[in-house]
Amino acid sequence: FDDVPVEFRQQATFSFFGLWAQPYVRFVPFASDIVAFGLGTDLGFLLNGNVQHTKSLTQNTVRLPNGETLSLRMPDGSSSTTSRDGDIIGLKRFQASLAFRIEASFRLSEQWYLRPGMQYRLPLTDVSASGMKVAAGMLTLALTHRGDR
Repeated sequence: FDDVPVEFRQQATFSFFGLWAQPYVRFVPFASDIVAFGLGTDLGFLLNGNVQHTKSLTQNTVRLPNGETLSLRMPDGSSSTTSRDGDIIGLKRFQASLAFRIEASFRLSEQWYLRPGMQYRLPLTDVSASGMKVAAGMLTLALTHRGDR
């Protein structure tokens, strides 16, 4: 049989390690400083980037046109296989993005604050020569010191 439909789930996991700087403007809409918004740039230099690509069967049997049922598995006998696990080819080291954040502010002492928040990065540069951009939402936690004003 030439055309037997078998579905796969494709999953790619990316990991990056780099040095980042994030200059931003912080907007505080209330005098209590409990909530703040941030807008800035995220500038970085990637030291490395890896990708792991996994292909998994979404079913473990398939029915042929003649009614016969076959059991499915990968060549090693499992239901999934890793087809790529290594460096991102054509990695572009310099990275830039816009960063949007919202954060809360909790006073720990007269000069120290704990600031949990959420941030979204909108990429301006490609991660690789293939044109891949990576947008990311993330949770943030900052410990900040405010000196005398």
